[in-house]
Amino acid sequence: MSDRLAAAQAALNAGRKDEAIEHLIAAVNEDPARAVQVYRVLVIQLYSAGRYPEGEAFAAQALQRHPRDYDLLNTRGVLLRKLRRQAEAVPLFEQAIKLNTKARAAQHNLSNVLLDLGEAARAETVYTKLVRTEPRNSEFQRQLGRALAKQGKIDPALMRFRQAVILKRDSVEAWLGLAGLLSEEHRRGEAEAALEQALKANPDNPRLL
Repeated sequence: MSDRLAAAQAALNAGRKDEAIEHLIAAVNEDPARAVQVYRVLVIQLYSAGRYPEGEAFAAQALQRHPRDYDLLNTRGVLLRKLRRQAEAVPLFEQAIKLNTKARAAQHNLSNVLLDLGEAARAETVYTKLVRTEPRNSEFQRQLGRALAKQGKIDPALMRFRQAVILKRDSVEAWLGLAGLLSEEHRRGEAEAALEQALKANPDNPRLL
């Protein structure tokens, strides 16, 4: 391990993340042919620090040398979404999925970006596959509900939101999705009942007050 990388590791171990980032940046600038793991750590640390433009730039640099790295493709896609460059993120997630069809992260992230872009039908297709694989995942159920609702498939969407809150009673996002959709459909009594149930499950959450 080089002195730069040793210093970065020591800083990370001590919780000095900003210092670690600077050592890692210096390391890859001095030697762009660093191992892929060095780039992965740097990009994740930049993401965690909220330094999204730098993280995306270093992820792009890393992918020039490691174009088939699942983690870098997925993380760069996430960073692009943070930068509101969702259309650029789509092919990265798609490439990552081709490399590892069983991993969930890129599939989940792709669906989120598709929803951002208003491509609800494509998002529904991906989330349907995820739900079949993990039917007890509340977040997948909720996001499938969102995709269905955006297409006007109200009853199937409500079913997914209800399933999400059954699986995870403290999922405020799922409760709000359920109540919001009921309200949009002018089913105010049901919407109010859903919010009452949400408050019972999450009595101290300010978003439900």
